Amino acid sequence: MRRLVIGDIHGGYRAMMQVLERAEFDEKEDMLIGLGDYADGWPEVNKVIEYLRNLPNFSGVIGNHDAWLLNWLKRKDTPYIWTSQGGMASIQSYQNIPKSYQKAHSEFLTLLPYYTIIDSKLFIHGGPIATRYGIDISRQTESDMMWSRELFMTVAHSILQSKNAEINIGTLI
Repeated sequence: MRRLVIGDIHGGYRAMMQVLERAEFDEKEDMLIGLGDYADGWPEVNKVIEYLRNLPNFSGVIGNHDAWLLNWLKRKDTPYIWTSQGGMASIQSYQNIPKSYQKAHSEFLTLLPYYTIIDSKLFIHGGPIATRYGIDISRQTESDMMWSRELFMTVAHSILQSKNAEINIGTLI
């Protein structure tokens, strides 16, 4: 089984499908690992969520934009920070969608973890805070796991320091 990883779809259903087609993604045989931010930006958010929740071999994590969408689906929260960063596209995407779909999508998003480990590899939307001893995932906050870019910055810095840099993500506790 091949494992393909995709992130930051942001409601771009057609673009997502193009990428999967070009990768010759086999829905029945391959696993798709989602890194969050399925929502906001493009107007096909409900199609993205519907597709992912029906994939037999999907394993995904929640991103910060998905958390905003979940709050809207549950409570109709519309903070300006969300609506000004693509949230209006998500709201528009759900305007003519039956309440049963909205409920199913809310349940799907609610079940997404903040991180997952597959084959000893950590998949997460944000970047947990790393030290030279690795990452202690149990000490990360929900905010770290959805918002932080610390891990990315650590890796980028290490790559700049040495082309052969080994990044120690350590033992996950």
